[in-house]
Amino acid sequence: MKHVYLSISRTLFMALAVLSFERLSAQNETSTLPGNCPAVTQDFTNGTGGFTSPSVYGNITFDSAFYYNTTRGIWTELGSDLPGRQVPPAPNRVVTIVSPPVASTSQLPGIFEVGFYYIVPSATLDRFNVSLVRLTTTSSPGGDVTFQEVVARSGFRAFSEFSASGPAAYIDPLNPLTHFGDSGVVCLRLIDEDITTGPNITYRVEFTYVIPEPRFSDFDDFAVGTIAPGPLPVNFMGIVANRVDNSQAVNVKWDVADEIDVKEYQLEKSTNGATFNSVGSINAQGRSVYSLTDPAAKGNVIYYRVKSVDLNGATKYSGIVKLVNNNSFSNGIKTYPSPARSQLTLQHSQLGSNARLSISTADGRIIRVVTPARGVSNTMIDVSGLASGMYVLRLDNGNGKIETTTFVKQ
Repeated sequence: MKHVYLSISRTLFMALAVLSFERLSAQNETSTLPGNCPAVTQDFTNGTGGFTSPSVYGNITFDSAFYYNTTRGIWTELGSDLPGRQVPPAPNRVVTIVSPPVASTSQLPGIFEVGFYYIVPSATLDRFNVSLVRLTTTSSPGGDVTFQEVVARSGFRAFSEFSASGPAAYIDPLNPLTHFGDSGVVCLRLIDEDITTGPNITYRVEFTYVIPEPRFSDFDDFAVGTIAPGPLPVNFMGIVANRVDNSQAVNVKWDVADEIDVKEYQLEKSTNGATFNSVGSINAQGRSVYSLTDPAAKGNVIYYRVKSVDLNGATKYSGIVKLVNNNSFSNGIKTYPSPARSQLTLQHSQLGSNARLSISTADGRIIRVVTPARGVSNTMIDVSGLASGMYVLRLDNGNGKIETTTFVKQ
């Protein structure tokens, strides 16, 4: 679908923190302003555009999901095609969708402009959040490796506060009893020093709706300004491991952004984090989430990674996930490998929405601040640009717990 974006004044709005069923806080480090929406980048007229729902970065349990409706050319909770799902979704739910990687070609580091069209039950009561997930690709002997970091969040805002067009009353002529409310266009400018640019940097944009009412909602007409579109070959976005009912089997799940000429994925494991052996493989099927089970996973500590194999034989590796006892979550903060050369994995307890991670030199000078994804238990950090030496990591998990540890960069 195509809609017209309008520019509005650049006025700073305060975050609304209290929701009817969950208390969520905006990130203080990101300034969120009304933006000047550019031309629509993806109108979904001819397909999904590489978007996936639900997003792997969101909550572990989802009450609902967007589906691509080919007849309407829009992402909607109604279902994939007409007549689609007719039963209204549950109230007090979270719905997420995430874009494929888009190439970083901005001349203005620290600024990201994004827009989208919405249909929600109430533009005043319902909330949205926009998160930027930076993907940094580095080369390694086994193939390119992609690191992920959530670098900026808008905070949960009312649709009406940032509506450059509307909100306008909406009634679906085909589903007037369950698909009605408000429609409009949201235009945002996110300002954060962690928004960087470079030839090996791309971004995924995650959209989260919080809907209290039992009526359908929609997402359409994605637009970015200072980040130009550029779909890339498959990128590994996340990987988690969980032991199956305290048995010797371990289930590994991973999320990919898009598949271009991918033949298969191979699951590999290691007992030392350095030497890996193949566990099994699964053919690429055009999905966003895959999983494989290792039936013989003996030992309390096991490392896993996933290798993609293209049709032309080219390979690419995911990050490494460390399973301790029953899952890849941790009650304490741990880092590996040690010493680190290019990639450092930080294992920790599940993080809250306000989690922050800082890296300091031994003399206390903060040189980097990272915003990890909410709900994750493993955070991968690109340390290839750091000088050799010892560094201090400080993690505020967003739930009132602060931990520190050190690591050595080789």
